[in-house]
Amino acid sequence: MMKKKFFTTILWPVTVVASKLIKLSVSSSFGLLKLSGIMVTVPLMGALYSLPQTFGFLIVLLGVKHIFFAFPLTLGLPTIAATLSWSCHTEHHNRVWKLFDTFLHVMLPLVCFIIFATHPVGHQAWWYGCYWLIPCIIWLLNTQSTFARALQSTFIAHALGSIIWLFAGILSAEQWVALIPIVAIERLALALASCGLYYVLAQAYSKVNSIARTSRISIRN
Repeated sequence: MMKKKFFTTILWPVTVVASKLIKLSVSSSFGLLKLSGIMVTVPLMGALYSLPQTFGFLIVLLGVKHIFFAFPLTLGLPTIAATLSWSCHTEHHNRVWKLFDTFLHVMLPLVCFIIFATHPVGHQAWWYGCYWLIPCIIWLLNTQSTFARALQSTFIAHALGSIIWLFAGILSAEQWVALIPIVAIERLALALASCGLYYVLAQAYSKVNSIARTSRISIRN
């Protein structure tokens, strides 16, 4: 109980708020790469909390963002999908949840790929959507690797976000093509950062649990 309360009320909210302040912009020969810490911390809620708790956090976070900040073009849908992707590996795998797992990691990215490849602009850069086959491949491999989960999550978010931007008509076919190498660097960086933070939090979680256990033993003695 103590360790759950510590993570729910103290460590995780502080981590999410702090990550909002972390922003990274890197200029390269491929273009400008922009990353935000919150792109790492929020989806990880799906790995740390139950589904009801995760939905509760998402509602609060998106509500605060809507009230105090400009609401994103994507309406937060990629973040929600990325978070649910992590949840698929932590929830009990009953029949309904397995169907949702299949939909999220196979059907959704394939539909996004088809939509992109058949769009008047997207079809001129259809190979951009090949990134979204990665979640499908990982699903087929049925690996429990944390890095694989992180890749699934970040590319699910990328697929949904890209389709929204596609229909917004902001980017030309040439710009989509120019983004291809940037996406590889961006998503790899996000996946690695997610893994690193996941292990750090897991160690902190274990430490708090150990302290709580020691305290209980001391009280009994």
